[in-house]
Amino acid sequence: MLAGLVLYSQTVACYEDEGHHLLAAQLIRAGHRPYVDFFYQHPPLYAYLVAGWMRVFGDGWRSPHLMSALLTASSALIAGEYVYSRLEKWRLAGAVIAMVLASFQFYVIAFGTIGQAYGLCLFAVAAAFRLAVAAADEHGAARCFWCGLAAGAAAASWLLTAPVVLILLLWLVGQGTTAQRWKKGTLFAAGTVVPFLPLLWLAWQAPRAAFFDVVEFHLFYRSANLHYHPTFRQDVGTAASLLAEPAVAVPLLLGAAALLFASRGEWAEGRKRETYLGAWLIAGLSALAVLAHPTFPQYFLPIFPFLGILGALGVCGLGQRVWTPGTTAWPAVVLMALCAAELLLPLYRVRYGYPIRWQAYEEVAREINRVTPAERSLYADTLLCYVAARRLPPPGLESDVAPLLELSPELAGSLHVVPHSELDAWLPTGRFDTICLDETDERIRTLDLSRVYAKQEHLNGYCLFWGRSTRGKLD
Repeated sequence: MLAGLVLYSQTVACYEDEGHHLLAAQLIRAGHRPYVDFFYQHPPLYAYLVAGWMRVFGDGWRSPHLMSALLTASSALIAGEYVYSRLEKWRLAGAVIAMVLASFQFYVIAFGTIGQAYGLCLFAVAAAFRLAVAAADEHGAARCFWCGLAAGAAAASWLLTAPVVLILLLWLVGQGTTAQRWKKGTLFAAGTVVPFLPLLWLAWQAPRAAFFDVVEFHLFYRSANLHYHPTFRQDVGTAASLLAEPAVAVPLLLGAAALLFASRGEWAEGRKRETYLGAWLIAGLSALAVLAHPTFPQYFLPIFPFLGILGALGVCGLGQRVWTPGTTAWPAVVLMALCAAELLLPLYRVRYGYPIRWQAYEEVAREINRVTPAERSLYADTLLCYVAARRLPPPGLESDVAPLLELSPELAGSLHVVPHSELDAWLPTGRFDTICLDETDERIRTLDLSRVYAKQEHLNGYCLFWGRSTRGKLD
């Protein structure tokens, strides 16, 4: 599993939106600060962690992909270890089933191996759950701090994991004496605050920009760069289509069986409470993902460690009723075969049909660096080109989403954003030494860039312009 995730992360894994996070990490390494110096529409913890990881293991896209693959694999291992520790029979089979159900899913592999916070959040929410159940006994209160730290790390990297913080807090303080509840709640809250310290520090320096980037943007501006007008009905349809996939529907049904066994009093009280906790986490994370307007299938990724746990408990509970010693454990074998088959087909399609590849961006980046000296300016319409070329964008163009927002000049200036209209006025003046645009971009024709630049080249779907022409209207 680990080898497969690492291999996928270094060869196929690529998604255009990861440019926001990887470029932010490169900017942080160069001494820039989110919100204070550039627009960044996410909490900053993941970008700072990636910046530190890059400092040790190298910049570019490969080292963050490796980090994500290791964390995603670790989340599945945590799910397997938990199931192994809770079963008296079928322990090894249950652990393997939990790992398969938690990781053998198309979206987990496709998005848990890229330079976005998905891998970190999968690991953090799984670790928070494991620490919470370990902190439930009367001698485990000290673990509440680390539980809060893990849950807070997920929320401070991706706000859609925030339900984990609330659900685990309520679950922990709902057990034990009054004194124990206060102690657990205080330690959990203290741990939760620690991952948010970078955000609080940056918000103190630029409160207006931080509030807009992290809160206001997601409430009012998220769909500004989309070519359609999403509706809540479409969001529900996205969730329904995900539920229809076998790799999701099967664990859900098995998890329902686990809840049935727990409700009938067939399991110990502690295991019963933990099973309910897993169900509440799935429900809370799914509800917020649906409300994230617009939503996408990858927004449901944090539920998969808990789907794996409940699904494994369910299949083992069912298997122990139909399986007798001396016969083949065929239910588990069939389940894993179905998961593998459901996974391989979409991965095959991605491998041979998905147009975006980091290798293609690296080829474009090599040509950019060949024709553009290090001290010269570059404008690219995708952030992945900056990351691949290991270059920083011009000030105000650190985001490919922010320029599309309809903002007042005063607000755009305070957010360090160059509006799209102003950018379009710059391009035909030769302001940038090199321009890299998608070859289907209408601005190539409407702004007549071939008149401004003497040289151009088409490469991997992009058009490069460089060498200002004396015919062009120069700044």
